[in-house]
Amino acid sequence: MDYVVQPGDTLSIIANRFGVTVENILRANPRLQRQDLIFPGQIIHIPLQGACPVPMESLYIVQPGDTLGRIALRFNLPVGALLRHNPQITNPDLVYPGQIIAIPLPYGSVEPTATPMPLFPPLDPYLEQK
Repeated sequence: MDYVVQPGDTLSIIANRFGVTVENILRANPRLQRQDLIFPGQIIHIPLQGACPVPMESLYIVQPGDTLGRIALRFNLPVGALLRHNPQITNPDLVYPGQIIAIPLPYGSVEPTATPMPLFPPLDPYLEQK
């Protein structure tokens, strides 16, 4: 799977997040010649073995209007749990749309308490009748 490097990420943090080794990430990304040369926005391949064992966490893409508090509420978990599983977040008041954060399990395995936003707005019922 491909992963977008987030601010504060290191290969060790990424490897731990996906349950793989740094060495396997380096093997899957020959263009990474030095471990310390990754940068936010860079796309790297994460080698997941076999049928992918149960993940230690789920990933969530921050949406416009999200805050850590809202995300925590959505997944019924404390904000502190989000911060512990996302060491790249140095300012808990600052998350941005498109940022990928980890939702620790078992929280990530339960249905969110909020209804997901539709990709498209609902159609106007008046227009549907014509």
